[in-house]
This record gives sequence, structure tokens and C-alpha cells, in this order.
Amino acid sequence: MFRSKKAGAVPLPHVRRRQRAYAIGIGAGLAPIIIACLLLWPDGSPEPPPPPKEAACGTKITVMSSTEKAVLLKALAQEFVQTPAGCYQVEITATGSGAALTALAGGLRAGTGSAADLPEVWSPASSVWYRLLERRTDKSGKALFDEVLAPITQTPLVIALPKPIAEELTKTEPLTWDRILGLANDPAAWKELSKDQWGPFTLGKTNPNFSTAGLTSLLTEYAALSTANPGAISEPDTRDGVLQEKLKTLELATIHYGKTTLDYLCKLAAADKDSAANALRYVSAVPVEEKSVYDYNSGNRDWCEHKLEPKVPLVPVALADGTIMSDSPFAVLAGATPDQVALAHQFHAWLGEQDQQKTFTEAGFRHLDGTLDEAVAKELGVTKTPLTKFTQLPDGLVIDAVLNSWENIRKPARVLLVVDTSLSMKYSMIDNVPAETGEESRLDRAKDALTSSLADFSRRDEVGLWTFSGDSSSSDKPYREVVAPGLIDTKGEELASGINRMQPSGATALYVTIAAAHDWLEKSTTGSYIKAVIVLTDGADAYKGGAYKQSQLTQAISASGAARDPVRVFPIAYGVDAKGEMLEQLGTIASVSGGGSYPAVDRSTIREVLLEVISNF
Repeated sequence: MFRSKKAGAVPLPHVRRRQRAYAIGIGAGLAPIIIACLLLWPDGSPEPPPPPKEAACGTKITVMSSTEKAVLLKALAQEFVQTPAGCYQVEITATGSGAALTALAGGLRAGTGSAADLPEVWSPASSVWYRLLERRTDKSGKALFDEVLAPITQTPLVIALPKPIAEELTKTEPLTWDRILGLANDPAAWKELSKDQWGPFTLGKTNPNFSTAGLTSLLTEYAALSTANPGAISEPDTRDGVLQEKLKTLELATIHYGKTTLDYLCKLAAADKDSAANALRYVSAVPVEEKSVYDYNSGNRDWCEHKLEPKVPLVPVALADGTIMSDSPFAVLAGATPDQVALAHQFHAWLGEQDQQKTFTEAGFRHLDGTLDEAVAKELGVTKTPLTKFTQLPDGLVIDAVLNSWENIRKPARVLLVVDTSLSMKYSMIDNVPAETGEESRLDRAKDALTSSLADFSRRDEVGLWTFSGDSSSSDKPYREVVAPGLIDTKGEELASGINRMQPSGATALYVTIAAAHDWLEKSTTGSYIKAVIVLTDGADAYKGGAYKQSQLTQAISASGAARDPVRVFPIAYGVDAKGEMLEQLGTIASVSGGGSYPAVDRSTIREVLLEVISNF
């Protein structure tokens, strides 16, 4: 493993370029892909030589950026290419680090792809992903990267708390994972602390296989709650029974997992729009990056429907146990041409200049010396001084072991797949007419996607299958159980067979089916589970002239005032009509239940959407 060095002043330093290794790539089917990295510094090397020559006019590089800074980098890149030379191209693209790691590691192990498929630069949220990439590919950084330059900005992991909760929790003592564990394990203590005004204590956590905050949060939990070696993370910790039980208890407070922290912040914004009370009851604490808290409080939420400044702002609280900095390293990949390497150096050096660094810090990132912009600190209600307590990142072997352990400590889910099999599901994917002979229908495509998605559930999840369509002239129930919920390991084949047997007929009995599925799952589930109804439908409710109203449904499934584990509804709007009023109606249904709605307008997106939905569990 290579050593890291902290950048001290701007402009950012250059790192000696090593001799070019070999080109690596990924197939077009995996693009766009980001490559993760860690700061690599040559062992024992003297002072770095001057940077490479200027790139030739017309040189182009693609910079793959983590999502939290991609918009900012795009604006800066547009400014950079208008600097005196004015003949360069710098393209900024964005992809989540966890998804990129999975795709890239698979491609490298298989030896597939070509150098032409690669970006020239990758700037992830955190160097933690590189350690995992190195571990999973069995390749050293020298084989993966041409060179790595210093970080371009940084932001720490914090616990975001609604302001009244933050004021109460930090009134007399600092916040630690042990205190959070105590609140998760003692409902009576939380009820007394909150004066029974904020609902049960809940955590909003993200899937560490996808989310940087989810992964760094899990690492800090391990370090803080370790019984054998407090403050450190080691591979034996992942087999320590006492520690594992503590982590399981903490995870049970999770309302559901999100693919990214933005999922939670959007849902929180929707709850806040309704009322301050709803915001305080939606979630008690969310591990998230400090920059995202600033964006939430500022209403800078381009990814959300609701963009107003919140009634209840969040306060970013740094855990006294220690945090991990998302350090935004900047890597040039093996296979970049000398001119592309030169241009990457020029862009990196320009980003380190005072004016560009000011752009980062005014947007909520921290200075490279660890301080926070004074106006940002005032907005967040924290001091601008650098944080001093950090959790040291372990090596890739330990990080991989921690990720693998999450399968056993995460909160399991109990999920009903509820599939629309009304007559319109035999229609074409591209039009509201029946599919022609040999043409794939909506139901055909749904079957393929649903069958493939069964592999995305955790082995401890329980999954069942319902279908719905109705005869408006009949008194029979328009929904039917195809497979009762059971462990995915034992029910997988039965679920796949049930999905394959689905046939289209009847009308879309959407509302009454969601209400019935929600009620059945609530009453039939015992123990601590994430409870969810995933509804896939291609149309609005069209059953018995709307006898069962949307207002009746939303009242029946409302999570307001519910216990810690309400049943949440995740509708997927499927097909050419997945827009406008249909999306609005499904969004309302999802919102009142505490779930989320997703559009899947064509055959290529349904599989991706199902993966995103299942990442909530």
C-alpha cells in the first residue's frame, strides 16, 4: 500500500510522473465508469521535478467526478478552457463510486475493455474506494494509475441532526457512536429526552456498497465500538461476536437504506415541506458529508423536487470518536497520452489556485488546511476551525472484510413485489398498442427485469410476490398472492417461476391493491424488518370507476405517527405513460408512506430502477 501526503498550500503540488505502465479499460457496456484511487507518492523520491510541458492545442481529457462536486467541477472546467490558451477540452462526467468500483473491478479481473473506454482522470469522493479496488483486482496502484496528484478539496463525514435534536443531544456532552447506540437500544430514554415529540429514534443510513458516507460511517462505527482495540479497525473485529451484536443493534434503528444520502435528504425535504413536525419525525440522525448538509440547508438541491430552505435546518455534528475526511483525490489513469497527462496537470494546478479554491469553500467544502468558510460555518451553526479527531483508514483487506460483514449486521427486509398484470401490460414498450408477434411486451420485459433483480436482495431478506388486475363487474379481489414471503435463498426459484407465469388481463386495480398489500405486510410481520411494498405499474388506477379513492389510500398507508418500522411503498411507473399526472400520483403515494417513487420509461431503465429501489433494503 502506498503512503499518502497531505497537501499544505495552494497551488496544489505536482507529483512525479512514473513510467507509463499499461493501458486498462472497461467495455462500453460499463460506461460511464469512474476509476477510484488513493493518493500515491513515490517512496524515497527527491523533490518533485517541474510539471510536464503544456499540452498541445486541441488536447481533450475526461474527468470522472464524484456526484457531490460534479456540478461545481463542470462550471470550473468551462471557465478553465476559456483561459488564455483557449483551445483545450475538459469534459466532466459523474458516477457513484461504489457502482463504479463493482463494474471496474469485474472488468479488470476479466481483462476486458480497451483504453479508449477510460476517462483520463478520476476524482472520487474518497480514497477509500481505491483501497477496495486494489484489493479486489489484486493489482497495485502502479499498475492502475499513471500518476496521482493531491486532493482538490475535502469534506468530513458528520452526523446530520435536525436542529432541535442537535441542541438537545449536544447540550451536556459530545455525541459518540456509543451514545447513539444507547438511544437506539433504549426507546424509553429517547422518549424522555424528546419529550415524546419526535417519534421513535431512527437512523437514515445508506448502503455502503454504493455510498461513500455509508462506507465511512460503517468504518467509524467499527473503530468507535470495538471492544478489543477501541479507536482502530482490524480484520478480527469483523468476527468479534460482542462487537457484531452492538452493530446489529445500531442497524436496527435504520428506517431503510438508501443508495445515496441524497435519497434521505430529498425525503426529508418533502416531509419538511409538509410541516416541521413531520421533518422531526421522519428521521432522527443521518450520517452524511458536511457539504451535503450545507446544500440541504441552502435549498441547493437540484436532485430533489423540493428546493426551498427547510423549516427545520440540519446541524452537522462531528462525532467525538473521530471522523473520516472525503478527500477528493485526483488520479491520472494509465493509458493517458503525454499531452493528456500535461493537460491534467494544468487543470489540477489551476484548481488549486486561490480563486478556484474559494469557489469550493464558498460552496460548503473545507479548505485544504481543514478550516471552514466563515459564512458557511455561520450558516451551519458550527465553528470554522479544523477538526482534530480522525479515524485512520485501514488497508483494503480490512475494508473489504468490513463490507462483507455488513451482510450479517444490516437490518433485514421483508418485501412484497406487487406487479400490475392488467391488459395494458401486453402492449408494446414504445406505444399503447398490443405488441406484435415476436415483439417484446411490457410484461415480457418486466418479467426479465424482475427475475434478474432477485439476485440483488440480501440472503437474509424475505421476498414475496403478488399480482393485480381486476374485473370491474366482479366482486372477487383484484389481487392475488403468487408466492408467500420467505427467505430469498429458499424462495428464489419459486419466485422466478411465479414471475414467469404472469399473464395480462383485466383493469388496473392500483389503489385497492396497494392498500391491501400494505395492510397485509403490516399485520403479518413480527420482529425488526425494513418493510416495503414495491409496486410496478404501467398505468393509473382504472378499477370500478375509481370507487376506491387516492385520498382513502393515502390515509390508509400514512407513516405519520407510525412506529419505527412502518411499511413503506416504492412505486415504479413503467412504460410510455410514466410521466406527468401518473408520476405525481405515485409520488404522493410514496411520500406519505415514507418510501420513494421511480420512473422507468423504457426497457433499458427498468432493470436499473429495480436495482436502485432494492438498494433501499
